[in-house]
Amino acid sequence: MSRYRRVLTRIWEDDKFPTMPCEARLLFLYHLTSPRSTPFLLYVEGFGAIGDALRLPSTRLRAAAARLREHEMVWYGDDDSNLIFLPNAMRIPENGPESRNAVTSWWRLLRDLPRTPFFSRCLGRWARYASQDVITHPLTKAFLEGIDFGLAIQEQEQERSSEGSPQEQEQEQEKGKASEMPSWPSPERLVALYNELAADECPAVEKLTPARRKKALAYLKSFPEESFWREAFAASRQSRLLRGLNNRPGSGHEHFVATFDWYLSVGKDGAENVAKTYEGKYRG
Repeated sequence: MSRYRRVLTRIWEDDKFPTMPCEARLLFLYHLTSPRSTPFLLYVEGFGAIGDALRLPSTRLRAAAARLREHEMVWYGDDDSNLIFLPNAMRIPENGPESRNAVTSWWRLLRDLPRTPFFSRCLGRWARYASQDVITHPLTKAFLEGIDFGLAIQEQEQERSSEGSPQEQEQEQEKGKASEMPSWPSPERLVALYNELAADECPAVEKLTPARRKKALAYLKSFPEESFWREAFAASRQSRLLRGLNNRPGSGHEHFVATFDWYLSVGKDGAENVAKTYEGKYRG
């Protein structure tokens, strides 16, 4: 929707951004500059389009998105709206409208977005900024003053009341809690870390089977530090052998490529493959 977007150089001085995995940083920069984004960075774009633009498989893309969501850098619509929201963008003065005409254009773009519960939650964040007086850009203030936050809250309440009785809503909330990603260390987190950091040639894990879960729990008990697994999985990117590129005839590795299951197994020498990878045995 815009031909250009400001990306401030101080993003590299942020506490979180520079230390995030490369693909999470790439995804965040894409959200800032996506051709489908709006100037106020609440917009509609599906993961399929994002994956095509970044040439990222779905598993890696969703792992990167989960990292951004975990740090509250990006909100992703949970109501099939494909809405994407950068909650802190409005607070940055450089992101404000450049003129009164731009304010009018922003209102027009906002009216075109789907009115969903997620949309209302996003407006709720802006309403909080307005009430706390944290917005310093005068035209950003003008944009927020022109939004009917009361109507958004009313729509959100109507949506909640139409979802069922309080008991039914509580049951749905419990289901949502059950589906949330467990904290580290857990097999789910380990799989997500592998899908995020392992080399592109390494096949992604699609299913956490009972056998994989059992192995993951055992290995996490032996190696509980997340930093250990991060380094081990990322090391595959610097190894031709683990990426399946050392497949010369007669090498003994013609069909080998490192997989999640390979990491959770031992070699002929009886040592854990993940430990040897962490120590740099397969580098180069």
